[in-house]
Amino acid sequence: MPQYYCPCGSILNPNSTVRFLKSPSLRLFVSIRTMKSASPETKVCNVCRTAYYTWKSNNAEFGNIFSRIEEETTDVEEMINMHSNESIDMDQGYLNNRTSRLMQASESLM
Repeated sequence: MPQYYCPCGSILNPNSTVRFLKSPSLRLFVSIRTMKSASPETKVCNVCRTAYYTWKSNNAEFGNIFSRIEEETTDVEEMINMHSNESIDMDQGYLNNRTSRLMQASESLM
């Protein structure tokens, strides 16, 4: 069985509750702390996660900045999802319109 590592070097136990780094501010914290890049798919140990929450609670001014970053990235993700759904609807409408025109053209040829 392959072993997974936290960016800090700790071996992650697959039986414990190991979660991904979805929060951009937690990813930033872990990346700065370990001097390694951290993608959203990176898993982090509970020691690093606890260190982040402790640091954030002890430094309220940074906590506010991180909260704002998380809100803004959430808003951007929602806008991207909304626009991708609109483009899918528009593409579907275009395809339906194009298909109906092709069917009409083929019927007029018969």
